Order: sequence, then C-alpha cells, then structure tokens
Amino acid sequence: MLALIGVLVVIAGALMLALLPYTLAGERAYREAPPCPEGETRSRECRSQFPATVAAKVTDGEGRSKNWFVSLRFADGSEQRVQVPSGRSVFEVLDVGEPVTVTAWRGQIREFSAGPDQVRASASPAGRFKGPLMVGLFALPLGSSLLWASHCVRSARRTGRTLQSAGV
Repeated sequence: MLALIGVLVVIAGALMLALLPYTLAGERAYREAPPCPEGETRSRECRSQFPATVAAKVTDGEGRSKNWFVSLRFADGSEQRVQVPSGRSVFEVLDVGEPVTVTAWRGQIREFSAGPDQVRASASPAGRFKGPLMVGLFALPLGSSLLWASHCVRSARRTGRTLQSAGV
C-alpha cells in the first residue's frame, strides 16, 4: 500500500512538472503580446485596453467559499460580469460608477485597474507556473521517500526481521 501511494505521489509530481513548459509559454505569450491596433479590441493574439465603468458589485457564497464579482459596463452599453481574482481588498476599494481600464487578451478580460492608486485585479497567466512548480518540487521527494520506506519495509519482512530490529 505504501508503494502504491508513493508511485501515485511521484506520478502527480511528475505531471505537475510536465505542465511547467505550457504554463510558462502562456505567461511568455501574454507578456510579449503586442498592443492591439486602434479600434480592434477582440483580437486573439494582442492585448487590448479599453475603458469601462463598474456597474455593480456582487458577493457570491459564504465563508471560505466566498467569491467577489464586478459587473463592468463598456462604452457600447454591454455589460460583463468578471470575478475579482485578487480578493476582497480590491473588491472593497472599487465603487459603483468608478471608471476602470480593462485589459483583454485572447477574448477574455485578464486585468482591470482603477483609481489613482491603480488598484488592480488580475487574472493574467503571469505567475501561474508557481503552483505546479511547488507541487512538483514537494511531491517528487515525498513520493521517493514513500517508495524508499516501502522498500525498507519489504526488505525487513523478507528477511524475517522486525522494523525495530532493522533500525527503521
């Protein structure tokens, strides 16, 4: 059983590390995306910035599963509800009717900033590599340790020794 858990942890860590090139490529593409030409706001591979206004603020859920959303109204009159990924502090600073600058990339709103202090809510792919990297770097040694412990237990049982007599 210990060996099975060790193998699963090693596989999970290896998969997380295998995802790193893709997350880094997404971050690189976002950072290197050129600004969109004037008038073109919905292109796939350029970053467009345009003004919007905070139309409403909505809190969803309770306790630890609480999510904060902002409805943004654009110049053409359309509205879009966007989750505030930065959390409650950014949500509380924004006021209804406040102008914001929206940054869109690949058809999705990635950032919006408001106010003289440049309060920023970001859902950009920048920094997304940290989670898989941390999980991979933690899981590989943990899984390897579990596999080694499994090997020690199996060797002790095969020779008829107890774990205490083997010093484990």
